[in-house]
Amino acid sequence: MDIPAGFAGVFPFNLRVGNRRLRTTNAQLLCFLRGVPVLYTREGQTPVLNFDGPAPAVLLLQEEEAENAWLAGDQLAVTDGCVWQGKNWLTVSSTSPETVLRPLPEGKEIKLSRKKVEIPVSFRETERTKDYAAFLVQIGEVPADRVEDVLLNIAFTGDHADVFADGQLIADWYTTGQPWKMALKRHGYPRELEIRVYPVTKPVYFEIPEPQGMSLDQVSAEPVYRFAVEKKGEWP
Repeated sequence: MDIPAGFAGVFPFNLRVGNRRLRTTNAQLLCFLRGVPVLYTREGQTPVLNFDGPAPAVLLLQEEEAENAWLAGDQLAVTDGCVWQGKNWLTVSSTSPETVLRPLPEGKEIKLSRKKVEIPVSFRETERTKDYAAFLVQIGEVPADRVEDVLLNIAFTGDHADVFADGQLIADWYTTGQPWKMALKRHGYPRELEIRVYPVTKPVYFEIPEPQGMSLDQVSAEPVYRFAVEKKGEWP
């Protein structure tokens, strides 16, 4: 088995499946579903399963499917959104107005769609000192009845940044190389925010090139859509 550089994973060894054992495999174990192992392989990889006898039933997925799989009762729900399970409903939230929900191991693919919402965002610098740079962010009106939430995507150059609403600190973020997504619903969908970006002033280890200066590079609003799927028996 060839393992590419930088790969990290857990491969089952001597795994009991019913009255059989999966001695070795190049697939990884996601979960057991109705007593059946759900395994997945990397993109383009042919799964190899070495059982100690006739192979029992298994469910094989691609890595992308496994990363988007949610356990819902005794089935898996595969979608690019997030899934919550209720008694008779599944709730899917997604930043895409069009997505799909695929039940596994059986079930028809369900197409989910909402009318796309666009929320304008603008920003400008209002103050600059040696200690920080301040920016006024203006956000368009949010149609709260059409979205589940709104994520404010913030990109900046500096050591860290603070967000203020009506003069109160409501969020902060340190430079890590990861995107900063700030949920706005919990703050009542403010129309104006102040973002202060601070420079690097002390020796700090960064896993990315050390940021130079202080600037607000990009701010955008990303709606989160909610979809409800009724479960009828073996859903859908």
